[in-house]
Amino acid sequence: MGSNSGFNQHLTLTYRNKCRFNRIVCWVLNLNYSI
Repeated sequence: MGSNSGFNQHLTLTYRNKCRFNRIVCWVLNLNYSI
């Protein structure tokens, strides 16, 4: 988890931008990346 924190943070920021376009995608990704 520690070595991937930067990569996961990048994914979070990328998918947050997609939340604006598709709230369902945002919701699913929040479930997947909330760990």
